[in-house]
Amino acid sequence: MATGWYLRENSPVELIAVVVLSLNSVWLFSLSEFYQLAQQHSAKGTYQLYMYVDETIKSNKEMVLMSHFEPYLMRNRINNFF
Repeated sequence: MATGWYLRENSPVELIAVVVLSLNSVWLFSLSEFYQLAQQHSAKGTYQLYMYVDETIKSNKEMVLMSHFEPYLMRNRINNFF
């Protein structure tokens, strides 16, 4: 099982909050972090960032498991942004 979010290339935002309500989890990313961490970038200018909820998934990509994104959880980043 995975969850993911899309963001267009020319987005005017500075801060991105992504949420999984069923897990009561929120992650915070700067725009550049989101672009850098996104695993997919389409020719149409859309970035996709996704996380596997199932921690047993094997992947050759570095940042795909939800646990890999723990440093970006809101509780760990709130002082960086506010």
